[in-house]
Amino acid sequence: MKHVLVTNDDGADSPLFRLLLEWLAPRVRLTIAAPASEQSWRGKSMTRHGEIETAEQIIAGQPATLVTGTPADCVNLGLYNLCSAADRPDLVISGINVGLNAGLGLLLASGTVGACLEANIAGLPGLALSQQLDRDTFMQWDRTRAFEAGMFERLRRATNAALERIWSEFVANRPAEPVTWSLNLPFKPSTTGEDPVEIRRARLGHSFYEQCFVATGERRYRHQMQGLAIDTDPRSDLKVLETGVISASRIDIRDLAPALDD
Repeated sequence: MKHVLVTNDDGADSPLFRLLLEWLAPRVRLTIAAPASEQSWRGKSMTRHGEIETAEQIIAGQPATLVTGTPADCVNLGLYNLCSAADRPDLVISGINVGLNAGLGLLLASGTVGACLEANIAGLPGLALSQQLDRDTFMQWDRTRAFEAGMFERLRRATNAALERIWSEFVANRPAEPVTWSLNLPFKPSTTGEDPVEIRRARLGHSFYEQCFVATGERRYRHQMQGLAIDTDPRSDLKVLETGVISASRIDIRDLAPALDD
């Protein structure tokens, strides 16, 4: 049985985080280290000054450690403080993020992906899972931190089907290569009750956000992304996702440091 370290960036109260834990619990041994509060758009940042605190909580029937820090904090703390050197996890899974993480702009800002990059630095593979939503469903979450009951059950069915396929393709009987797979799950209404489980390889799209802050008063601003320049290449992650299948993009931090020609 594999040992998996699980975290996210939406915070420990995220319903999609709970769905992930419910699916994993019968299949693997879990170490759970999740942010105590939402840490979206934190990228791979880590707490440099001050202390981070931890508390114990049961999530989806599993003992979990809540961390007053970033997703990358959670992974580093989990690997080196919560787990012993002799009981090192085999894999880090981050998510399921509420909302997509497609395109380089969003990916570099994503705490979901940042957690997996921290795992890669430690020599472990990572799966960064993100769930595309329509605008109304996302705004419902943003206002209430919950989904309507019918929508939540639909997401549960889709998530379970997607995780079965993802596990088979990216975890079971595969070498532990220290890379991250960014996997975006499509939001596609279904009248048959069957949800898409096809996975298609995609390159990271050259999609970049524009203005991120709007004025709320004199010398005061709040985060509200105003636009996204979309990569229209059909092989890019967002365009693959728009076809209704899971997009899978490989991220290898070692590509940032290619060998020099002699």
